Amino acid sequence: MSLKQDIALHTSIYNDFKPGVDFVDYNALNAAADVRIKIHHALADIVAHWQVDYLYLPDARGFLLAPVADLLKLPLQMARKTGKLPGKTHTVQYGTEYSQDSIDIAAIDLSGKNIAILDDVLATGGTALAVAEAVHAIGGKVTGFGAIYEVDGLNGRALLEQESIQVETFITVSEVKKLKSLEA
Repeated sequence: MSLKQDIALHTSIYNDFKPGVDFVDYNALNAAADVRIKIHHALADIVAHWQVDYLYLPDARGFLLAPVADLLKLPLQMARKTGKLPGKTHTVQYGTEYSQDSIDIAAIDLSGKNIAILDDVLATGGTALAVAEAVHAIGGKVTGFGAIYEVDGLNGRALLEQESIQVETFITVSEVKKLKSLEA
């Protein structure tokens, strides 16, 4: 079975979870250690080609991809909801497909460092762009974004690519739905 098929098999999509928003539920994927390990290794292969110095993982579902940093022996930083990080932080306000939010990163020196962001889902690209803006404010440059899923039609990929950020995802929500319908 391909990685795409494995991911689809362990994913549920809840249509209109919030008005107009489909929710990608991968609790079954979290229970499938063998598939998670495949995802971590596949993401590590992608990120290795980007030649980055740090990985950033957005709050909270992006944290599940932390093993990629270990595989690549890269430092890891979290991008957290405002008020969740101690010490000096840099905050950026942003919008998602269903809310306005803000995100903090630790105000460390990233001068001249290339950064990759890993998250569970690419939707509008709002979270990734907020992290990229925060990283830029403290001297770094986001050069790559990787995710397990991509929501079709929200243009997150195009938004990131306009900022010269490479984008890699494994499967779109429509592909999950199609593969799930073939199972039935």
